[in-house]
Amino acid sequence: MVPEYSAPTALKSSGSADYRGGIALFEVPISGGIPRRIWTDRRISDSTLWDWSPQGETILYSDDLTGKTPSVSEMDLKTTKRLPFLQDDEYAIYESHFSHDGKWVTFNAITNGRSRLFVTPFRKSLAPRSEWIPITDGHWDDKPRFSYDDRLIFLASDRDGHRCIWAQPLGADMHPGGSPFAVYHAHQRRRSLPNWSDFEMDVGMSMIVVNEEELTGNVSLLEPAKATSP
Repeated sequence: MVPEYSAPTALKSSGSADYRGGIALFEVPISGGIPRRIWTDRRISDSTLWDWSPQGETILYSDDLTGKTPSVSEMDLKTTKRLPFLQDDEYAIYESHFSHDGKWVTFNAITNGRSRLFVTPFRKSLAPRSEWIPITDGHWDDKPRFSYDDRLIFLASDRDGHRCIWAQPLGADMHPGGSPFAVYHAHQRRRSLPNWSDFEMDVGMSMIVVNEEELTGNVSLLEPAKATSP
């Protein structure tokens, strides 16, 4: 299950989980209670829930359908109507997340071994590539998250040779509004950010939460047995 919080006033969390040979989306109050199943699809063997709109009306998710380029769909939680939102044959699309006003979505798109970040207006239909606003141009930029005031995109990047946390300022039109700057360097031998598939990040009003790896080791001394006299 991949849980995501809804709007703060709703006090609910949702997640996708295996359900009788398919995937189901459940909703449960943070205070506890019985999960409510919102949607089920037995054609899908795997799914990732990316985000829940601030208004609590829409979720963004990806289906892992064999033979198809990874894309992002949207679901209206009142009607359970599903529509493709981010889909392009040339790009594998992941990590879609809403701005805090719900008007924009950031995501990463991968092609030819390169991962770039984009922002696009949210709409109740497919967002054409012509509306994608490029935010970064690094070799591998990933895990984009809007800051609490939507003036920055926080991201993970290997642009300095290590996986580190950076921030990209945004203008009012959601285009880059300056040069990216480092937020947290993870250059230590002992502590570092995990591989991209294992790394997660979230952004709050005054903090960033990440998972780190810590490498440790021990050196043992083994004394050989003393030879015995014949």
